[in-house]
Amino acid sequence: MLLLHTSDWHLGRIFHGLHMTDEQKTVLAQLVQIAVDRKVDAVLIAGDIYDRAVPPTEAVNLLDNTLKELVMVHNIPVILIAGNHDNPDRINFGQALFAENKLFIYGPVDPNSKPVIITDEYGPVYFAPLPYCEPSVAAELSGTAIKTHEEALQWQLKNMLAQIPNTARKIALAHVFLTGAKESPDSERPLSIGGSSTVQAENFSPFNYTALGHLHYCQQNGEK
Repeated sequence: MLLLHTSDWHLGRIFHGLHMTDEQKTVLAQLVQIAVDRKVDAVLIAGDIYDRAVPPTEAVNLLDNTLKELVMVHNIPVILIAGNHDNPDRINFGQALFAENKLFIYGPVDPNSKPVIITDEYGPVYFAPLPYCEPSVAAELSGTAIKTHEEALQWQLKNMLAQIPNTARKIALAHVFLTGAKESPDSERPLSIGGSSTVQAENFSPFNYTALGHLHYCQQNGEK
């Protein structure tokens, strides 16, 4: 299965007083063309779709046109999760309707969320969408004393993995600050004060691949 993993579009971003919508439109047109040319089986968008909770109309229209191009024109499934910059309820609009057309949107954290299943010539692949989750939200929904982002993620993972066969191919989408990863100066918005915002990579060991968002800096996985 060939996937295009992307994240942190930050649509509606204003940089030093300049709106970046035209530049973002150009980049997303290139992204769509790559997906078409490479004949990908799905596009994964791992959070921070918008730059702020209430995006400008131009940003909403750009997202609408891009997703329409991918899903309706080229029939490429898209799985999208909310990040810490997004308003999850706004992102979630029309979720059930869009899913019928292979646009899978996960905005608010929901313990009853189901994995997305996409089938290729080898059988089903299970996608576990894990939208950005504040510890306080996880604590309220779970009824437990969750205090860190790692504990919140572990709670999300437990709910999702319980619905996926152990031997199945599985892929996670998450918007987290991975422990030991490099930040971009003045680029990401902090998730919390202190070290409670980071999560260990080992949390994703049950998955064949993990599509992460949040950190913008180029990362290196494992030893050189």
